[in-house]
Parts: sequence; structure tokens; C-alpha cells
Amino acid sequence: NGIEAAAKARREGWAQVLVVTSAPHMPRALVELRRAAPEVRWLPHPVPGSQEPAALLREYAKLVAATLGVSRAAAPG
Repeated sequence: NGIEAAAKARREGWAQVLVVTSAPHMPRALVELRRAAPEVRWLPHPVPGSQEPAALLREYAKLVAATLGVSRAAAPG
């Protein structure tokens, strides 16, 4: 979704985009979006998400992977 959102923002010439996603997912979403389109200002608007420990741990692991550049969005196009 991040790659598609970045491509759409570029295509449409958007300078800023409101990002609405669950609070636990927001940090990773912003990492991916900023990597895909650093020239766009991504404005976070988190909404409540799962607080289950297993879901939070999975999201944290994905955030670490994204930050290290080993996520799908970080792969060369």
C-alpha cells in the first residue's frame, strides 16, 4: 500500500497526504511512505488498533524490518 500511495501522490502532484491507519501500524506506515516518497509530507492520523500483545509484537517486528530496510517496500523496484 505504501508504494501505491507514494506513486499516487507523485502522479497527482500532492505535496502532503493524510495517513489514516491504526496507531500500532502508524510508525511502520510512515517509515515505508517516507522511504517511497520522501518529498511528500505524510501527516499521521492514528486511530485505535489492536492492543493484543501478539499483534503488537508482530507489528514491532515488522517496524524493525522496515527500519532496517528489509521490508517489501524497501526492495528495489
